[in-house]
Amino acid sequence: MKKFVTIIVALCIGAAVTNLIKHGVLKKVDLIQLVAETSKETRVSINIGYRSRENGSFNPTGSLRKLIFPGSVSSLTFRNHEHLGDTLQLQIQSPTKLTIHSLGLHNARADTWEELQGETLSKFLKSADDRSTVSIEKNQVVMTVDKPLATATLYIDLKKKNTVLRYGLSILFAIVTLVLIQRINFREIPAIKDLRHGPNSGQYYLSQLDGVRGLAALLVVLEHTWAPFAGSGATGVWMFFILSGYLLAQPFVANPARAADLQFVAGYMARRVGRIVPMYFVVVFISFGFNNNTPLLIEHLLFVEASGHLWTIPQELAFYLFLPAMMLLAYCVCRVAPWLYVPALSALCLLLLLKPELAVIQLRGNGLVRPPFLGWFLLGVVLAGLNPTITLIRNQITARQGQAIGLVGIVFLVILIAGSCYGITSQLLMQNVALPVNFPRLFAVGCMILILLLLIYPQSLLGRFFNLTMLRSIGIIGYSFYLLHPMVIKLITDFSKKFWGIELTGFILFLLTSVLTWAISLFTYSQIERPFLSRARRSQSAPAVYERQSA
Repeated sequence: MKKFVTIIVALCIGAAVTNLIKHGVLKKVDLIQLVAETSKETRVSINIGYRSRENGSFNPTGSLRKLIFPGSVSSLTFRNHEHLGDTLQLQIQSPTKLTIHSLGLHNARADTWEELQGETLSKFLKSADDRSTVSIEKNQVVMTVDKPLATATLYIDLKKKNTVLRYGLSILFAIVTLVLIQRINFREIPAIKDLRHGPNSGQYYLSQLDGVRGLAALLVVLEHTWAPFAGSGATGVWMFFILSGYLLAQPFVANPARAADLQFVAGYMARRVGRIVPMYFVVVFISFGFNNNTPLLIEHLLFVEASGHLWTIPQELAFYLFLPAMMLLAYCVCRVAPWLYVPALSALCLLLLLKPELAVIQLRGNGLVRPPFLGWFLLGVVLAGLNPTITLIRNQITARQGQAIGLVGIVFLVILIAGSCYGITSQLLMQNVALPVNFPRLFAVGCMILILLLLIYPQSLLGRFFNLTMLRSIGIIGYSFYLLHPMVIKLITDFSKKFWGIELTGFILFLLTSVLTWAISLFTYSQIERPFLSRARRSQSAPAVYERQSA
């Protein structure tokens, strides 16, 4: 089976390289030489781009510019170092009469030189607007420009042939891929090991929660790739917050006295910083350091600003700081009246849901200043406090009742996802309103109920859904997946525009982003996240397992 999969992957890599060479380097015109004369001084631009398959319009990817002076025949050499395209467009800045003697095109990779002139050139060069006319005079092409910024399009296939380059490199890449994959022991990759076995920690580990995190990560990617799902990212973030609250509160709920144990709290804080900060710093350095954006780099390293999806990281850190204090308060209440433990947590949760500003501190993100979403995290903490009751219900219900609860959970899941789909809600309910963004408390409570129904009977249809290998494989590396996916989206869209002249969107972009982000996250999880997780597990096994599943 492994050999078969390896061969398929190698063939796919070879086919992809063939396609990239065909639509990439073999379309690149490295040098354009225009021999012409003009009646007036003007600027000549060679625009490189693609013709739209839908309406034939020209979509530029780059422009090369030169001045041409009257009085003599000029040879203008345009060197193209980076722009790809299948079409050239000649643009004249000001009214003039441009006589073109020849137009030469050189592709260094294919080692070709093509020179167009006279009748041959006039056959391919057509005026693109009413600002100019293209004609042939004395076997020379004349472009008469009546208005500024007149354009003429060269309708010629710029793609050249080079069999050795196109297929030789493809075969080489396929062979290298085949050898590398054969040498890799996939079962020893940390993320795959965790997917197969999970931590050896008994009741503390629930594999379905990895699936919940995987779904949350996919909802965020859906918002950033597929327009009808605008708003789904907010639902995914609420799931992340509630799940973090549930998992991180477990050690304190299991032993409330830990909230008063300074040594335990210090260890907890050290583990949380080690869990979140290293991978976050890597992404920040890639996003801002490599772009020489020093002010934003420093602000993000100090957590005083958070751009794009990174706004959730200071929120997480704020919760990590507040959680021991909130659990200490609950512990003090518990010592006075144990039965008030869960009601006290619930009252605090409700208060911070309705009045987030009571948290006093404010966090910056995407130009906005807002309080931490402590109420959303506390929904998960309340779930953790309900664990004894949940366990009691699970032990008393029958399998049929458990399956019925699972079906209710499936209905809840469908409602949450449909309500997160802007393409549905804007047509049926409210136009120009993303429900999870405009009703965050309602959707957060919905996410809490969904997780509650899962916890009551994990063996139900809902549990089997969240136990899907696909969802769990994303959930286990969910933190890296969440942090890296915007960079992967940019990589794919820039690549598709540069090499194919199209901007990928929708399901194709979502699928490619998910697969590529997952592959990259396997590495970052293994080399950056996992070492810190292993240290945490060695220090205190049960809490560390909870913290492994969080974030």
